Amino acid sequence: MAKAPAAMDIPVFTQDFIARANPEEAAAEAGFDAETLKRLLAGEQDTVLAGCVDHLAGPETPPGMPCTASFFACLQCDNARALPHQLPVQIAARDRLLATRPNSTREWPSPSPWASTT
Repeated sequence: MAKAPAAMDIPVFTQDFIARANPEEAAAEAGFDAETLKRLLAGEQDTVLAGCVDHLAGPETPPGMPCTASFFACLQCDNARALPHQLPVQIAARDRLLATRPNSTREWPSPSPWASTT
């Protein structure tokens, strides 16, 4: 879990943050309401790789329309939050992407968002 903040551009909710006694205070610190925090922690707003604060405010869709961006875009979206229960999927995705890298015909951006986790 300690490497996750360095590897991704999205805010990571640590166990300490999640364990706070006052959910309203924690939600306010995170920049949204307590109900959104509750849904994020329950996994109700999970995408493939992260949690989404507001799927009706995606970077590639008009406001109020469900987000149609690829789940890979979540890793750089302002609406994304990483939670501890998502870490196994994030690690598996990272490992699989790194394993297929030698077969890629495109140049990967440098530095890779995954570079600091190796």
